[in-house]
Amino acid sequence: MSIKIHPTIGVARLGNSPNEFCIVPDKTGGIPLEFEGGKITDKKIRKFKDSKGLIKKQGQPFRIYDQTGEITINRKDIKSIEWTVHLANKKAEWYQFDELKGNLLFGDKNSYAAWNVPLRNNDLTKNRQSLFIDYGPRRITVLKETNPIESNFKFDKKSVPANYTEAQFPPAKVKYGQPVESLGGILTDAEGRLIVFGGFGRTGGDTSLTGFGGGDQWHDDISDGPVYCKVTYTDNKVESIAAWCIVGSPDFAPEVVNISTLSDSIFDVYVRNSPGFIPELFDKGKFKPDYEANFQRDIKPVFDRMKGYQWVANVQPMANLASLDFYEINKNTSDANATRQKVFNYFRGIDPYTRAPIENPDPLAYTQKEFDQLDQNKIIQKEEKYSAKYPQDKYPQEYLFKDQNKYLTVEDGKEIVKEGDLFPLMPLNSGTNSVRNENPLKFLALTETQLFLLKQWADGKFNLKPDQHWEGIVPALDTISVGNCIGLPMSPGIEVTWNVHNQIIYNLNLPFTLKVKNSIAKYDKLFNVGKETGFLTVTRDECLGGGCEPGDLTKRMACPWQADFFNCTVQNINFTNPTQVKDYIVDSKGEIINRIPTPPVYYSYWWPPQSPWDVLIGELTKEGFHENGNWESGRQMNYQRGLNSYVQMVEFWDTLGFVKDMNANNAGFPYLLETERGHDFYTSQKPLISEIMVKLKYDNNGLNVDDQAIEIETPIFYLDIAKARRRRKEQFATTENISLKALSVGSINTITYHPFKKIKISEELSKVRFKFRR
Repeated sequence: MSIKIHPTIGVARLGNSPNEFCIVPDKTGGIPLEFEGGKITDKKIRKFKDSKGLIKKQGQPFRIYDQTGEITINRKDIKSIEWTVHLANKKAEWYQFDELKGNLLFGDKNSYAAWNVPLRNNDLTKNRQSLFIDYGPRRITVLKETNPIESNFKFDKKSVPANYTEAQFPPAKVKYGQPVESLGGILTDAEGRLIVFGGFGRTGGDTSLTGFGGGDQWHDDISDGPVYCKVTYTDNKVESIAAWCIVGSPDFAPEVVNISTLSDSIFDVYVRNSPGFIPELFDKGKFKPDYEANFQRDIKPVFDRMKGYQWVANVQPMANLASLDFYEINKNTSDANATRQKVFNYFRGIDPYTRAPIENPDPLAYTQKEFDQLDQNKIIQKEEKYSAKYPQDKYPQEYLFKDQNKYLTVEDGKEIVKEGDLFPLMPLNSGTNSVRNENPLKFLALTETQLFLLKQWADGKFNLKPDQHWEGIVPALDTISVGNCIGLPMSPGIEVTWNVHNQIIYNLNLPFTLKVKNSIAKYDKLFNVGKETGFLTVTRDECLGGGCEPGDLTKRMACPWQADFFNCTVQNINFTNPTQVKDYIVDSKGEIINRIPTPPVYYSYWWPPQSPWDVLIGELTKEGFHENGNWESGRQMNYQRGLNSYVQMVEFWDTLGFVKDMNANNAGFPYLLETERGHDFYTSQKPLISEIMVKLKYDNNGLNVDDQAIEIETPIFYLDIAKARRRRKEQFATTENISLKALSVGSINTITYHPFKKIKISEELSKVRFKFRR
């Protein structure tokens, strides 16, 4: 095979603008590119939203290459380029998300069946196939002599291929949010490159959402599926190749990169599982002890990303560790060597995948009265017991501090904190399971490959050569899009989840390439003969082998995606008992009514680059200042402020701002501020502490409250239902029956958006609800 598609795994992103688009960044941690007149440009977008405040869809281009370079329709030896894409959403048919349950990397005993994990919508229908969102495949053939032809290449009900008999559609009417009517569309540019666009971010359901996994009777327009290309040469020789496209939610802080990206995770899978991938790094089941790491490629990005988190989260210890003088540390001196070792020792080790599940302390559940009257001395004794059974050197991801039991200890039945030697282990993030007691992974660790390369650096086995890349092993075109996605932690994640860590879903002979279950020949039969079925399979686990079907990479994600995005931002994590995550409070019948993080807890973050939590207000004009409730620029605020319920996030996710470097032209001096927030949907108040004191009749031990009060303002934001309705009408008043025609060679993509009258503003807008994280 001489042709290749790049990227091998691409990532498009949702957007609800009806007529403005952008293209994925051209680097990891980059700004999306302009898409003008059906053409991909190299210009960075200035705005993430259109003039009406709606988010631009982010398209993923796919290009074809051979040994001589890129193949385009204008090359002399090319007769035609044919693209086939099949996006689907399997979420409503899959199992309910339950952290690590079902992850077969922990062995067969961790399967869905072994845990008896229920299916989503288990009681709703016997026809599980009907729970898919599957509008079938789409095909575009680009010919040299083809003039632009008006054709519809949307993934929607109206344009299902005539011979595709297995199409399944979501409900046309929903109680909350909006019905899903499309999974996006495809088009080609003037050179024959494919561009995949995702859906409008529409989410609809009929039940109340109560958890981060979403709920039954809900659908969203997240999707994924294969991308096939068939090139026909002028001598009638034909070559075919397949790739994959994921449609994720918007990246609200694209210049802040996750410490462990999806690119890092896939790279780690190939390093450890693909024979001959990089044998000088890993061979015969082991990392090579003499391998020389490269500081610029392997080490510096980890620290740069850790430092970047400070713009979207309060991670002072992590930012501090990442701000060391690496010029001095990289020298070959005794002091530098010792410092590198100390830095490495502040990175958390990895719990083994092959471990037996950590047993849970007994009892797991209490009535509220029992919980309130727990004997703390007995709990301390129990923690000592389990810390001895699951020590830090074997289960490092269950511990927060370095040498924790040495400095957080117990003497004569009392907890003792020994100061002077306490520093949190890195990365300072939640792990993949800090939510449930079953098989916990409380705190984040780097991938095995990242941690090994860091150890080589600490041991002095590294070089400072510039411009060393994995090019030739993994092309940069294959790492950029997945490099802007989360690789760890996965609970479930934002774009994809832990199935991407399983080597069985990849073609290990081709870097960063998924196994594809359905062949291009199967689709040829559908389009040319009309007799072919079996494209999507009910409750099929691709981690058992056989390749991926449309919808397999996103089916484990929250349904709808806003549930996890809203809830999974910060996490209170117990750090003293390696076996305990939550205390379960039960009612008189033994039913769980609450899950309380077992104290003491640490305030940690999930994935702030994708779902920011603490941001700096970036309004630098008088108009912006007043629109934002007269709050000062530079003030640190909660990113999601004003969205106080699941349904509000479902309906107003697009009002969130984008975090952007306002000093991007001066490398090395970032200044990231929140921009383009939909201030006109929100109202804020500034109650004074003195007012609260008066209402509480707090008299400060007999002294007059007015004499003692400090006039501190406490910001409170909430959605204003009147303002929200008015603003939505302004956004969609002129869009009824208006279509966008994005011109391209061989195709025109038609996208229609719905007017305001079809958007249901929930009654929950009249209530201010403060959220409890997981």
